[in-house]
Amino acid sequence: MVPSENNGGGDEVTNNFVFIPSKGFITIQIDHARNLKAKDKNILSSNSYCLISLKNKVEFKSKTFPSNLNPFLNFSICIPISFLLESNFQISMWNETLLEREDDSFLGLVTVSYETILQLNKKPFDNWQKLEKRSPRSNVSGEIKVSIKYSELNNDYQTIPQNPEISFEHILKKLVESVTPIKNENDNNLFDNAMLTLDDLSSSWRTENLKLILNCLFSKSEISLLEETAVTLFEAISNYLKHFFERDSMILDLPKEIEALNDEPKYDGVVSYGQKSLDAAIYILQYLFSNSIFKNVFITENAKSVDIAGMVKELLQDSIVERFKIINTKASSNNASNHPLTLEKLSKLMLRDIKVIKDVFNELILDFVHLPSMMSSFYFNIIQFELEKFELVSFHSENDLSSMFALYTNVNILKNLIETIDFRISNKFRMDFWFFPFIKKWLGLTETKLLEWVNSAIKIDD
Repeated sequence: MVPSENNGGGDEVTNNFVFIPSKGFITIQIDHARNLKAKDKNILSSNSYCLISLKNKVEFKSKTFPSNLNPFLNFSICIPISFLLESNFQISMWNETLLEREDDSFLGLVTVSYETILQLNKKPFDNWQKLEKRSPRSNVSGEIKVSIKYSELNNDYQTIPQNPEISFEHILKKLVESVTPIKNENDNNLFDNAMLTLDDLSSSWRTENLKLILNCLFSKSEISLLEETAVTLFEAISNYLKHFFERDSMILDLPKEIEALNDEPKYDGVVSYGQKSLDAAIYILQYLFSNSIFKNVFITENAKSVDIAGMVKELLQDSIVERFKIINTKASSNNASNHPLTLEKLSKLMLRDIKVIKDVFNELILDFVHLPSMMSSFYFNIIQFELEKFELVSFHSENDLSSMFALYTNVNILKNLIETIDFRISNKFRMDFWFFPFIKKWLGLTETKLLEWVNSAIKIDD
């Protein structure tokens, strides 16, 4: 149960979105909570989750971590800065009860001031925050790791609502409000109020495609303004968007797009590729909307929930695997797979891939799907396997050392790049262990060369 803002009870929260054009957005990340209060007496722990609450009663809830007082939340949202309404917002921790008749228990909160947001360009926000009481009677403990980043919105990035089905529901409800009462029974075009509404919506979420679709539907009389009931309007738009997705969805092209990255990708091409994936994200939201948005409003025989994030994640994982097959073939084209030069080429190609994906997709998050993190994790597992296998191979000549120096450098740069995406992955890099044979060999040769040089110097002095 999600607690209400006023009393912490178990009432379900309604997300009332206020659509205001925005030129930028903020990413709020809660990485970790520690030393939370145990509120469940049966397990001497808490089923902890995080809640981000805005002034307009929009709330974002993390998943629940059962019996965990120190959860690694990895919870983030990305919202237009206008959603803050120039007001403070709260980040709170809760214990989810398993009993229907009991409310969730309050574990503490952190209040972030709007002034803090305005200072982000000058003073980054990334630190541990102590959980505070909401009243003198509150019994709380612990702290949470919070980071907040402000980004300018541009044509290459997409702000996706954390709860897209809720967002689209409110888009259509606001549209219904705009077209009622009817301006003219013979006029099926969207009139001024409706167009202003759609302008605001497309500015906030960059849903330009949805705006064009809706306007097209009205202008072609596929939806008549004489049909005043929301049910008829919702069903008509739902059916149209479902057909639209099935016909034109670009999500199925994502694997091919990733495979199509050139050896030396130019940023013009990458931006074009990024824009295609962003269009695909819009279609995904439309598909989500057409299948599950009405399950809490109108119960129909065809209503069903679709795991859009899961579908996207599976497709992207497949595309990353295919991408790796391509670069692995290129890296091992002239050498054995366990040759240091092969691994050096492979690490270089991995480094380039992750950098490109990070540059284009770092701000694109749908639910918990984040492409740079997925690629970093997959490539790490590959390079770890290859290096640990390679560690058993002896050096056959001193010429291997130059390749090993290059390999060590590339892997170290790869580690540093991944650290900017997900430090938990970079912490798994075992540089000393992987490169111990190389370091030992290099030190041995260095010592031998040094002794030869010293002996030569002594003979010259004699």
